[in-house]
Amino acid sequence: FANKESLDFDSAKSEKPTQELTLRPDDVSAGNRFNLLTARYKNVYALTILVEGNFGEEEETVINSLAVWGSVIEIKTVDLRTRGYVPKWESDKGCDDYDKGR
Repeated sequence: FANKESLDFDSAKSEKPTQELTLRPDDVSAGNRFNLLTARYKNVYALTILVEGNFGEEEETVINSLAVWGSVIEIKTVDLRTRGYVPKWESDKGCDDYDKGR
């Protein structure tokens, strides 16, 4: 989902994703690349990934690595807080000094 910074599991199932990919165990173990439809990813400032199911009977999905390749045409700084989004780590105890360190 592109630019859906406050997406939860329920809304992810009801909203149309920017693009869907189906991974097979062989794809993952081989480290295969999947091409995204570049026309759908213009002006992206947030990317949300939903993993709908696990391989086999596994209880959880573990993502060890995720790489996104692309080109930056113009870099814009976006403060998501102006759009009503507060990152989880900002509300966690022990992270109060984030803004002071900028």
